Formats: sequence, structure tokens, C-alpha cells
Amino acid sequence: VGVKRYVFLLKHLEKEKNYLMIDMKQATRSSLEKYTPVKQPRWLNEGERMVCVQEYMQNVCPALLNFVSFDREPFIIKKLQPSEDRVDFRVLKKRDKEIAQVIKEMAALAASAHLRSAARKGAATPDELSAFGNSESWQKAVIGFSREYSKQVKAYHYEFIKQ
Repeated sequence: VGVKRYVFLLKHLEKEKNYLMIDMKQATRSSLEKYTPVKQPRWLNEGERMVCVQEYMQNVCPALLNFVSFDREPFIIKKLQPSEDRVDFRVLKKRDKEIAQVIKEMAALAASAHLRSAARKGAATPDELSAFGNSESWQKAVIGFSREYSKQVKAYHYEFIKQ
């Protein structure tokens, strides 16, 4: 995907057959940074930004989550999880009710994460987030952009599967 990533297999010094996998992934700037007019907080580097925001937003973060500098570049380190929860959209392809439920649950999780991080480092307060969510001024623009951009994403997908 264009970022540097390393996985380390560590053996426990005292317990035989006890291993730990550590994931170290390059921390890059947000792809949305150029689109926001809102002044952003100062961070030591992108690794600190990503770790802090993850800690603010998630109820339970991955074990050993931290940021480091390696070869003068910021990286995020964390314990590699044996499995992660994922939604297999191929299974849901023609099941509109189930897809709608998954989207509803993802929206609730995203809203919960935003509330958990509200008012930190200059972020909007819960009241400001609620007022924004209830405002209709932005909704038509987002829906219109989403419809148009979905055409571009489909074109990218078809180009990708041709190769």
C-alpha cells in the first residue's frame, strides 16, 4: 500500500514456547489533511498523532500501542492480534437488511468513538458534534459527493481487476 511495515517475532526469555508478534507500521500524514480548514493540534510526529487519537477514540486499544522513530521516520508499534473482527461483504452482497444493520452498527461505533474523543486537543465538544449532526446544511453535499465518487471508485476497481 506504499508504507513501510515490519513484523517482529519475539521469544520470551524465560518461558519456552511463548512468542509475541509486534507490528511496526510507518505513520503517514492523513489523506484528509489538505481538505480541512480547521487548525490541527501540534504533534511531535505523525506516530504520536495516530497513537493519541487511537487512544482517545477506542474503548480498548491494541496491546503495546506506542510510537517510535526508526530511520528518522515515525512508526506505530503494537502487539499483532491473532485475528480481527471483519465484515465479509461478499456474504452480505444481496442481503439489504443485513447490510443496513451492519452500516447502522458501524455508524453507532463511529459516533461513540467521536464522543469519546470530543473536546480533546481542540476537537469539537459533544454539543457541537450533536448540532453538526442535526444540521442539514452539509448532508446534501456529502451525499452528492459520495454518489459521484462511487463512480470513480468503481472505475478504479475495474481497472485493478483487469491487471
